[in-house]
Amino acid sequence: NINEGGMFIETDAPAELDSLVQLQFALPGSDEPMKATGRVVRVVGTGQHEPPGMGVQFEELDADARRQINELVLRLRVGPQSD
Repeated sequence: NINEGGMFIETDAPAELDSLVQLQFALPGSDEPMKATGRVVRVVGTGQHEPPGMGVQFEELDADARRQINELVLRLRVGPQSD
């Protein structure tokens, strides 16, 4: 789950709420990994109605990475195009 503001990372060992995390991830179709700094804004434990993990709000993300994420989100919302 990702958008230009942040992402949700499924993990059984989330970082503490309000901590800073360094992220490195690749978007589908991209050869280069993106790097970002984010703050943990939500932690979900096991046994809840969603998978365990953490919501991370981007604090440092360059403009090109933000553009690529926006394009991916738009493609996913629109779905496959047919001719």
